Amino acid sequence: MRPQSSKNIQTEEKNLVAATIIIGKQPEPHFACCLDSIAEAVDFAAVDFNGDNEDNRRALVNSRLYKEGLMRIEESRFTDYASARNRTLAMLPENTGWIFRVDADEVHYPDLLKIVTRQLLPNLKEDVGMLDAYWLCFFHSFYHTRKLERRHDLFIRHHKGMRWEKAVHEQLLGRQGKRVAAPYIFHHYALVKTLEDVMDKEVKYKELVKLNPDVKPYSLNTDIGSWLADHAGELFKYSGNYPTLQVPLLKDLPQPPPWLEEYRNTLDGLLPRCPVQKGGKLRILYRLLPLLLSLKTGEARKAAVKLAVRLKDTLG
Repeated sequence: MRPQSSKNIQTEEKNLVAATIIIGKQPEPHFACCLDSIAEAVDFAAVDFNGDNEDNRRALVNSRLYKEGLMRIEESRFTDYASARNRTLAMLPENTGWIFRVDADEVHYPDLLKIVTRQLLPNLKEDVGMLDAYWLCFFHSFYHTRKLERRHDLFIRHHKGMRWEKAVHEQLLGRQGKRVAAPYIFHHYALVKTLEDVMDKEVKYKELVKLNPDVKPYSLNTDIGSWLADHAGELFKYSGNYPTLQVPLLKDLPQPPPWLEEYRNTLDGLLPRCPVQKGGKLRILYRLLPLLLSLKTGEARKAAVKLAVRLKDTLG
């Protein structure tokens, strides 16, 4: 069965928060958790389904957003990332207020994400057009992170005429307004999958880079050990909290996949003195004041401070 567009999309509310998602043929083992983690925080989801993968299809049609008629799915043939993202823009309801750019390999804190979408976004002053956040990039295990990275343009104020360009590392044209950042961190599991799947994705990226000569070429890595020889200083052990979901993360399964245990054991053996990921809280808090000054109400400012207080739980 191929997923069909939901027929009962509710668009009466003004200034909807709409998630935009592209999903292809590559296995995305965290996609169901991703959809579950955003379900209560958005009003609508526009999905470009550009690959024939039964597990990804099942995650879509079993999601709460789809079952409640709040998701539109259109199938396409993948050519590049900008084209796929532009197709999601074309699906948005007329009264979309904010776009939430979601990747299939990220998982959010449902309660904290709702603070962002339900209390911060509606109360941002009109001169703010972008709200950034931060992601923890996990490296081949749920227990090691590569870096804490600022995620630009996670939330974008919707304007007609916006358009993505570039085949990979795509950029959005037509954005308006200044950028502020929320003290919010979420989990990015792009590399928490088999080495074969990671390699397949990098091969695809390498092909797409040829279409963008200004993008730095990818260097393929055939095993974790060779990568660590050059990048061990970038890795940290993670001791913070994980998103709490009704759908268990792979780390909580009684019998994790053998490849996941193998990665963790390999990394623990190669990095016995790997520092714990604690950095980042101060630089995130440094950007809190501009956000507070950009919010219209005292209640919204209290919500932003509540997010900041939770940083210690996220990073440990």
